[in-house]
Amino acid sequence: MFVRWKKRKLKGKWWDRDVKFSRYAYLVESYRDKSGQPRQRYLSYLGSIGGDKQLSSWIAQEFWRSARSKLDKLDLSNDQRKKIESKLEETVPHSSEALINYSEALFNEAVEMAADL
Repeated sequence: MFVRWKKRKLKGKWWDRDVKFSRYAYLVESYRDKSGQPRQRYLSYLGSIGGDKQLSSWIAQEFWRSARSKLDKLDLSNDQRKKIESKLEETVPHSSEALINYSEALFNEAVEMAADL
């Protein structure tokens, strides 16, 4: 098993966007078909991130929440899961706990302010 990143251009008016493309992570398995030819099949979509923007802690946190919930649903050994997560971390680093807590506090404050409107 391995992680495959696919890069896709975003449709629409690209000059109006901050992000021109997104990257999508998939878990892929290699196998051989009946004739012995090597093939690959997608096991799971793990998540996506904007491609040409600097990753904020919030974006990284949301990516990891999505990826972990999808990895939880798969029947993976601890070793397999660690390898997959380390490969994902090469592209989307984990945010520090302090940044995550700060981002969540800001988000919750914004939600409360919006509710008051």
